[in-house]
Amino acid sequence: MPRSRIKLQKFDGSESWESWWAHFQNCALYNSWSERDELAFMKGALTGNAAQVFWDTDLFATGSFRKLVDTLRSRYSGERQAEKYRAELQIRRRKYAESLSDLHQDIRRLIAFAYPKLTADARKEITCDHFMNALNDAHAEFALKVKERAPMTLDEALRIALRLEAWQKSIQMPKNEDRIERSRQKILTTGKQPEPKARDSVGRSDQIKQLKTDMSKMSADVNRQYEELKN
Repeated sequence: MPRSRIKLQKFDGSESWESWWAHFQNCALYNSWSERDELAFMKGALTGNAAQVFWDTDLFATGSFRKLVDTLRSRYSGERQAEKYRAELQIRRRKYAESLSDLHQDIRRLIAFAYPKLTADARKEITCDHFMNALNDAHAEFALKVKERAPMTLDEALRIALRLEAWQKSIQMPKNEDRIERSRQKILTTGKQPEPKARDSVGRSDQIKQLKTDMSKMSADVNRQYEELKN
């Protein structure tokens, strides 16, 4: 029975050339493509802006596999677009409902493309700052709390931010005073007598127990997410 083949994904020029090129090489190796096959499959995979290479360049630039690769690399490689990624980094801010983990991964990606020639150690010095800057605007107070803890690396900044966010969520519960006031107003309008205070005390005790349970779960979730990111 013949083995299944890896399907080549499309490339439109908007995603990372390096990532797609690695994907293409993996497909070519596993599927045992010849150079002629590689040229045909690469041409068939180009779409959108990337497909413009067929009509805005001469046949010499696309007539062979190696020439086509060189042409695409010159247009879409990270080194050629480093300035674009640096500009994206400067204006990158955390989106509405975006998780901290997603922001962490995107900052890491942008840094890799914006500074392709920097060593990993050199990137660490600037990645953490960009992550904390991305927390500003709508989350300025939250970003300040992260900065006050002076994280040295991006992973450390993420761990601190995850913990702070978990604690923040744990205290954002309805205030008992507001609930009691609403109950009093309801009594005045309906004429019904208030329930015994003992029940209110029991209710508050149950809420405190539930809050402690929720905080324990959040802390465990934060530790789990951080460990998954490390691995």
